[in-house]
Amino acid sequence: MGRCIVASLGFDVDFILRRLRDGDVERLTCYSVKSDDQGWSRVAKAFSLVNHYCEAVRLRCRLEGVSLVSLISEVKSIIERELRDCESLELFLTGGPRISVVGGLVAALLLSADLMNRVNLVVEGENFAGALRFNVGVLARYMALDEASKSIVKAAVEPKKILEIIKITELPRATVYRKVERLVEVKLLEVVEKDMYIAERSLRELLTM
Repeated sequence: MGRCIVASLGFDVDFILRRLRDGDVERLTCYSVKSDDQGWSRVAKAFSLVNHYCEAVRLRCRLEGVSLVSLISEVKSIIERELRDCESLELFLTGGPRISVVGGLVAALLLSADLMNRVNLVVEGENFAGALRFNVGVLARYMALDEASKSIVKAAVEPKKILEIIKITELPRATVYRKVERLVEVKLLEVVEKDMYIAERSLRELLTM
């Protein structure tokens, strides 16, 4: 069981080829909206370059067309299928039209909780260096928090003593102690040392962008 990539694909394959050259990939599945014959022909032509590279390095890869009217459910099914055989999955949403990218994100957020925890989303800058990376399960757990818990996580984007968190959030001491314990249990806070905490790595990167 290794790392699989599910990637949105358009007419430009430079990004996905660069990602493949970084290694650490067992197999690749690209998806693209199959809207009309002309557009799909261009996508297939672009994928032929990806496939040629995959054959050269003996990497399994495939292209799947998804319908515009059932984009999210079809991408979700692709992710679920790939996770049956992969330890973790990278959802690489750098290529293709905006609807494919957003559809991929929504599909990931609709997965069951146990599957979301095994999906890491990556979006790279198109005309500049930089990337957005986060675990989908972590984001979903954070979004489901009450406002008090969110304020505690935000306060701990850098290591903070629990007394500092109480001061920053202005929440009752008992509330902070109770919620911090729960946030550690769900892995949104990490213990630095006794009574000192920091937000989960990918979450603090999101909160400080």
